[in-house]
Amino acid sequence: MRRAGLKPTDVIQGVWAFMARTGEIPDIAQPASVIDNNQEALARLNDYFQTLPSANPAYAGLSDDDILSSRVRDHV
Repeated sequence: MRRAGLKPTDVIQGVWAFMARTGEIPDIAQPASVIDNNQEALARLNDYFQTLPSANPAYAGLSDDDILSSRVRDHV
């Protein structure tokens, strides 16, 4: 994962997307052609993630709850 520039959450999301698309649970002992296709798909996913805007520095170091509560305060 590290060499592909992926985080564990990226892989988990990829697995969920695979299951949603195919209705199957990925087989760990897949043939090389399937693994190559999966690696290509993960590379495309990583390329997509690179196009996303960077994280807002105002949220650096905050927990999810801190961010949520600050967003809620903005709209009250």
